[in-house]
This record gives sequence, C-alpha cells and structure tokens, in this order.
Amino acid sequence: KKHPDYLLSLLIRLSWEPEVPIRLNKESTRSDSIAAFRYYKNHFWSDIDLSDARVVRTPVFHNKLKKYLTEVILQHPDTFVYEAEYLIARTKNDSDMFKYIVWFSVYAAESSKIVGMDKAFVYLAKSYYLAGRCWWASNVVLKTMRERVEKLERILIGMVAPELRMWDTTKNIVSMHAVEATYLILAFWEYDCGHCKKTLPVLRDYYHMYKDKGVKVFSVCTKKDMKRWKKYINENNLDFINVNGAYHLQFGSQTDNNPYFYDLPYNEVYDIVATPVFFLLDKDKKIIAKRIEPQQMFEIIDRELMQQKKEPQ
Repeated sequence: KKHPDYLLSLLIRLSWEPEVPIRLNKESTRSDSIAAFRYYKNHFWSDIDLSDARVVRTPVFHNKLKKYLTEVILQHPDTFVYEAEYLIARTKNDSDMFKYIVWFSVYAAESSKIVGMDKAFVYLAKSYYLAGRCWWASNVVLKTMRERVEKLERILIGMVAPELRMWDTTKNIVSMHAVEATYLILAFWEYDCGHCKKTLPVLRDYYHMYKDKGVKVFSVCTKKDMKRWKKYINENNLDFINVNGAYHLQFGSQTDNNPYFYDLPYNEVYDIVATPVFFLLDKDKKIIAKRIEPQQMFEIIDRELMQQKKEPQ
C-alpha cells in the first residue's frame, strides 16, 4: 500500500488471484455459482496496469495471461475476441505490452483445440497482423498468416461448405451440393489409415440408425487406388455416398453458377493434412461442426432434432 509503484508490489499483485467473498462462493444454486465466477473474472486483472511495460517482463505475466484466455473466460470464439480486445485496449498502445498480448491472443486462438476457435484466429489475424498493426512481423510471417486466413475463412462454422464434384465408384460425377439431406456428414478418410479403420465402422453404424431421419454421408476417400477403395467399401458395408478425392473435378470457377466452388484441390479447400476428418453440414450445406468424432456429430444431431420438436410449428 505504501509503495504501489515498486516492482515488488507489481509482482505481488500479479501473483494474487481474486478471493471470492464467502457470500458469493456458494454452490447451492446456479445463480450463486455464476455470481462467484463473474466476481472472479471481473477482478482477475484488478490493480494491474497493462500499460506498464514492466508487467510483460515479469516471470508471472505469461502464465496469468494464458490462464485468463484459455481457462477463465468462456471458450467461445466471440467471447475470446471480446476479451482479447479488452486486454489489448488496456495496454494503451504501450509497444511491448501491445505486441505481447496481440501475439499471444492470435497464437492461443490458432492453437486452441476448441471447435470453432479458428473464427477468433481469423478475426484477430485480420484485425492486427493483416491490417498492418504488427510492425514486428516479417513479410514471411505475414504471407504465411494471410495464406492461413484465406484457407480457414472458407470453412468456418456457419459458412456454406465449398462444393465438391468427384467420381463415385462407377466414375459418375457426384456433386456434394446436389445431395439433398437434412444433415450431411462430409467424411475424409483413407483405406490405409489406422484411425480411419476404427472410426468408419462407427460412422456406418450411426448412419444406419439415423438415415431415416434425413442424415446422409458424403464419403471422400483420399487414396487413388480404385480397386483397394472398392474392396474396402464392400468389405465394410460403407453403403453411403462414396467418392474419390483423387478424381476431384476442377472445372468452372467460383463465379460460375455455384459461388462455393473453388478451383483448388479438395485438401487445400478443406485443409486436410491427415485423416480422418469429419464435417457436419445442415440442409443448406452450412457447416455446423467440424473435426470431431462421429459420436459427437450424432449427439449434435440429436440435440438439433430435439430442439426442432420443441419449436412451435
């Protein structure tokens, strides 16, 4: 209290965590627990001047920032962006603090395992790095950032999934956007992939239970060998729409008839670097969820179907 500007005082304040008053620290009702959480979150940065350049050089600041952005706040892209910009604004443009919080926010959003957090990464990258506000970023970093943003923007949750036109097992052209389904599961897999061999049967069994509810599967094999592909399909009874990614038909352009067609390889469009990868689409081909396991997708479908039953007709 006597020496609030001393570095030792700053270190002590950074090390402290908010102590929730006893009257709020209850678990008897939901409202009590929410009040305790709000108090804790709202006082997490109390008495910390984020425009003080000394803060970023302390040994405790990084962990405090990491905890706030990855554990304390709700892990939702909109919330993440709001909170990150709140912290950035508190730096009052102090160069070191601004640089560190912007960098860590973008990094935390990009590396998050939370589904949909890439939306926060895209927003922050465009607002700071690609807007010319990150003077420390080299041209190589900016080029890489721009390419990553352009790739992810196409497949954010809520976006219409890019069109795919591929050969089926009889070499007929199948358009993903032409498939009529209440829910369409887009599955990327290969017959040599160990994890695929575990998850494809699970997807097949769920599909058999849900196909009468308007669920369809658009299954994209990423391997080229037609004989091995057909053999795997027959042996595992993968009786849904099967197409081969090696025969992705790149004709037309994004402006032709279908604005969601990209004249790029499917793995570039959908950011496929390993298999299996699953996307869940609604009847309008908008992305509901992605990069989750089949069981999780059908749990989402169950919740959506239950919600539809509750809504007045």
